[in-house]
Amino acid sequence: MIRLKRAKEGRALIIGHRGASGYAPENTMASFEKRLALEADLIESDVYLSADGRLVVIHEPTVDRMTNGSGYVKDMTRTQLKKARCRLLVWS
Repeated sequence: MIRLKRAKEGRALIIGHRGASGYAPENTMASFEKRLALEADLIESDVYLSADGRLVVIHEPTVDRMTNGSGYVKDMTRTQLKKARCRLLVWS
């Protein structure tokens, strides 16, 4: 369970959707770091598994909206994701 000062004080939590996507490209380290600068309590993001077992931080199950490619993350390898010019965090 997450215990946060704001919640203890009965105030609403501030949650950065996809990091601070209004200030930096969503789901990137820049966006996550900006969330810290803006003092948001938490970030919300989604994580999917690629075809070769890599963790990929992206908001949807497909790469269609965020890249020049199309298809499901689960059907693509790390190499294919990079070729689609993804702005994704892919853990090796």
